[in-house]
Parts: sequence; C-alpha cells; structure tokens
Amino acid sequence: MALYLRLPATAGFNIDNELIVISAFNANEAEQSLLGQDVNIIASGPSVQQLSLSELLDTPTIFVNGSISLTEHHAFDHIAGYVISDARFINHQPEILRQHYTGQPLYATLAVFEAMATTHPDIIRTHHHAMPCGYCIQ
Repeated sequence: MALYLRLPATAGFNIDNELIVISAFNANEAEQSLLGQDVNIIASGPSVQQLSLSELLDTPTIFVNGSISLTEHHAFDHIAGYVISDARFINHQPEILRQHYTGQPLYATLAVFEAMATTHPDIIRTHHHAMPCGYCIQ
C-alpha cells in the first residue's frame, strides 16, 4: 500500500495581528520556473572572494545565505532568487537580510520563515508575495 502525503499549499504567519500567507513553491508557474536557463548559484564562503564576478553579472543568479551581500558592490542583471538554507542564518546574521534583501524571490523552509516572522516581520509583511515556501511544494 502506497502512502501519499500532501503538504499544505500555504503557510500563515500572524504579524501584528494580521495574517500573512506565503504560498507554496510551484515550478509550473512561469515566474517561478527556471527551466532551460543557465543559472549561477553563489554560496557564501571565502572562495567567493576569488571569483571573477564580472563574468557572471549577466546570467541569472541565485544567492545563498550571506552571498546576497555581493549585490552591494556588483550589479547583477537578473537575480533569479535568494535561498536561506537554515534558520540559524536569520538569527546569527540578521543585518545581511535587512541590508540586502529587496524583494527578490526568496526560497526558504518553514523554520526560516518562522525566524523571519520573529526578527524581521516587516520584511515578511512587505515581500511575502515574493517568498515561495519551500516546505510546502505543490
């Protein structure tokens, strides 16, 4: 007997007595799909400083955790997304999110969104439409 579990299509957060709903990631939606595109994925770490970023600026790019701070000094043409891989990032480096996140598609887990609802409720309230929930995939 096969067991099929369907995860919820949304996650809701109470921010200042307002229910903010984040919808599930859906690769069938054109604006969420990167099908057929070359994409750079840049994680954070010391080796990032050795990259020749000028060669990457015109290709769709996904940033992971602290690497989004590269946008401060480099003009990327197409930010395809931003991934926060762990809620600890929100708690340990909240200033990076506040300084560099401006509504790019943000992919994260429920734990990350819960941490953001506590530390950055204004960011969720303002940009929830650009935050497909990665734990509830359609």
